[in-house]
Amino acid sequence: MFVKQSMDKGGRTMNKTEKLIGAIFAFIGAIFLIIGLVICINAYQKRAKWVETDAVVSEVIYRRDSEAVIVQYEVNGKTQEQKINGYSSGMVEGAPIHLWYNPENPAQIHTNALDMLHWMFIGMGGLFFAVGCSFFITPIIKGKKQKELLEQGEMVRADIVEIALNRAYSVNGRHPYYISCRWRNPENGQYYLFRSENLWYNPQDLLEEKQLKTLPVYLAPKNYKKYYICLDEIKVNDYQ
Repeated sequence: MFVKQSMDKGGRTMNKTEKLIGAIFAFIGAIFLIIGLVICINAYQKRAKWVETDAVVSEVIYRRDSEAVIVQYEVNGKTQEQKINGYSSGMVEGAPIHLWYNPENPAQIHTNALDMLHWMFIGMGGLFFAVGCSFFITPIIKGKKQKELLEQGEMVRADIVEIALNRAYSVNGRHPYYISCRWRNPENGQYYLFRSENLWYNPQDLLEEKQLKTLPVYLAPKNYKKYYICLDEIKVNDYQ
C-alpha cells in the first residue's frame, strides 16, 4: 500500500545541506586536531629541553568555578613555588607531582596535567573529522558497490509494496523517503524484501504517472542480501 503524499520540492537542497553539514563537521574536527597536535608537540618539546624534577602540591585553592594548584620544587638548592595550569582530583596538599621547568626561567613549568587536554582535543577532533568525511566517503563506497551490482548482478523486477519516510534519519528536521520492494524467487518460492536508498522527494506521483508497479533490483550472485534497487525510472534531475 502506498503512502499518499505530495511531491517535496527540496530534493536538491537537501543533498547540498548534507554536504554542508559534512564540511562543517570536517572543518571543526580539523581545527580541534590541529589544536591538540600543537599542544602535544609543544609539551614534548618542553620535556625534551626542560629539566625534569619531582614536586609536591603545597596548596589547593578551591574557587566557585575552578581550582588553583600551587606546587613546590627545588631549583639549584632553592625552593621554588609556582601555580600550575590544570587540576585533577588527585591533586591534594602533600601529594607528589612530576613536572618539568625551564632552566632559563624556572617559573615556567609543565606537568602531565595538560596531557588530558591535548588528548581530549585530538580525540574530539578525530571524531568530528571522521563524521564529516563520512558524508563524502560513504556515497563513494556506495557508488562503487552499486556499479559492481549493475555490471555483475542478476536483474529482477520486484513489486513495489510501500513508500515511507525514513524516520531514523533527518536533516534540518526533515526525513527522506524510501521505497520497499518484494520479490519472490521462482526457484524456491522464498520472498525477499528490499529497501531503496533515501530520496528527498516523494516518488508517489512519478510511479503513478508512469504506471510503475515494479522496479529493477540487481542482486549479487548467490547472496541476495547484497542488492541495489535501480531508481533511474523515477529519477528527476531537479532532485538528484
